[in-house]
Amino acid sequence: MSKVVRPGALVRLTPGAHQAWFYTGLGADAIGLVVQGPEPFGFVDRCYVLWKEPGEEPEHWWSDLEDLEVINESFD
Repeated sequence: MSKVVRPGALVRLTPGAHQAWFYTGLGADAIGLVVQGPEPFGFVDRCYVLWKEPGEEPEHWWSDLEDLEVINESFD
């Protein structure tokens, strides 16, 4: 079964995405829960993700679909 990014999926950042300007606060061990999306933003598709790192408060923002890797799909 292919891994699909949709609401309810658990994701992490792909290698190299940690260098992007908007991810400077997230480490490699951050886990995200897709809340909404993917939705088109100009030429890029994005998902609204709730991010959590061990010992840190959750943060949420729009993340580029190409920077996300599915850990576990949502099952309806």
